[in-house]
Amino acid sequence: MRKLVLGKRTNLLLVMAALSCVPINSCHTLAPAVEKVPSQSVLAPGTGVLAGVAGKVRNRIGARRSGLVPVIKNSDALDYRLALIDSSRSGLDIRMFIWMKDLTGRLLLERVLQAADRGVRVRLLLDDLVLGLAFTDRQLAMINAHPLVEVRIYNPFSTRGRMPAHVLEMALQPEETNQRMHNKSIIADNTLALISGRNVGDHYFGLGGRYNLIDLGVMVSGPVVSEISAGFDRYWASESCYAVAALYPDMTHLALQRWRAESNAKIVKENRKLGNRISTEKQDWSRVLSRLSRRMHAGNARFVQDAPEVPSPARPVIEQAIRLAATSRKDLILVTPYIVPDQRMIDVISQVRKRGVRVRLLLPSIGSNNHLVVHNQYQKYRKILLRLGVEIYEFKHRPGQSAHRYLNEGPQPTHKVGLHAKAVLVDSRYAYIGSLNLDGRAMFVNTEEGLFIDSPPLVRELGDSMDVLMQAENAWRLTLDACGDLLWASGDEVRRSEPTLNLFQSVLETVLRPFSLRSVLFPDQQLFNGSP
Repeated sequence: MRKLVLGKRTNLLLVMAALSCVPINSCHTLAPAVEKVPSQSVLAPGTGVLAGVAGKVRNRIGARRSGLVPVIKNSDALDYRLALIDSSRSGLDIRMFIWMKDLTGRLLLERVLQAADRGVRVRLLLDDLVLGLAFTDRQLAMINAHPLVEVRIYNPFSTRGRMPAHVLEMALQPEETNQRMHNKSIIADNTLALISGRNVGDHYFGLGGRYNLIDLGVMVSGPVVSEISAGFDRYWASESCYAVAALYPDMTHLALQRWRAESNAKIVKENRKLGNRISTEKQDWSRVLSRLSRRMHAGNARFVQDAPEVPSPARPVIEQAIRLAATSRKDLILVTPYIVPDQRMIDVISQVRKRGVRVRLLLPSIGSNNHLVVHNQYQKYRKILLRLGVEIYEFKHRPGQSAHRYLNEGPQPTHKVGLHAKAVLVDSRYAYIGSLNLDGRAMFVNTEEGLFIDSPPLVRELGDSMDVLMQAENAWRLTLDACGDLLWASGDEVRRSEPTLNLFQSVLETVLRPFSLRSVLFPDQQLFNGSP
């Protein structure tokens, strides 16, 4: 297990990391860890807006089942996060892989700080992979200076400051730094929780300037919330998490107030550029949450997460997701931004296809994909999957009108829309929803989390939405011609080449296609098995 103290690093690592910081002169090393103050999830309050919502759901469906509602629309995704934060009374526990410092990132953070201002205890757990792209260590220490806010970093890099140094550490010391916390959840008052594939950033809520994403989450109430809170507590207390209090121990609340004033000015400025599309002031979300409570489906739900230790001793999320897929008898829908199937997955798909299960795979086309390296790996499995009888639908980078209900884009759409949702839907009854992709990093490297759900009405609602995204105006259907070559079909249009975003991507894809780009950063099963 990795202990978060500064030990000896190889000379090569230190020299190369230092050189990567020379042009920007902003790197430093991680301060020695300090003893962390133990804390547990708050007791759920008996009064307040969130308690009222949970009570209404409990009265309608009973105390043994959980209330669940899918969150697909980008506008709902932002509103529900703000509603949880603004309506909290005693505690906010937030775990996030990426938190950008753009309009929505600043807005959500300010509302979290406003919650702390009114007495809500806040625990904020952030992964370190791209954290430095948004927040400096000094800014994190400012946030942590609030008397009711504590910030911790998951598996922090020893070299602080910039992304190149982080990538270098991951390449040179993968056993210590490659594992990242891909979890994404928010828990309010230990009463309502939101589990999702969304990070925090404008393009996750339809407000991006260059591209936007369609994603998926689920809001929950009832007994499963305590499982999610217990999972957060385990991560919070683990040795893999570093207390930000160690970075700048003399940081003052006054410095935070000055930084908040500057950040709020930027929120107003950025929102004005978007035509003031979002409300930047705290709101009363009672009506929104009341409508949400009426939409919640009854179901049984289990929360599952990978262990926080580095390296993680078990991968129950992917194991149980594959096991869930293996139970399908009629219909299996896999939704993922990235897929690089291992032998377990291939075997399960082969088995269910032999008993007549319809298997559909929805994922981004190359034009809507944001990781060409992973797409390069996936390309090698397309014909295998098609020959097994899998229906493959690749989401278009500019989908049709039926998909726009989920996007929340303004009057000037971006040139690219991506698909970032993660789900396994089985027989219109069972589902997995969470952070898990189906690529090598998810299966072998990162920590993941999610809900395993038994709720026919919820899964039918999700299935209807996935059917929309797989329509011809929104996705390419892949097939093989008589010679075994790939075809991309959309209505009457048929293409024999990848539907790339632009000429540059076409050239790059053509150059990279012959190579296997697997690496310690983007692994596949062959790399872990030691195969050539």
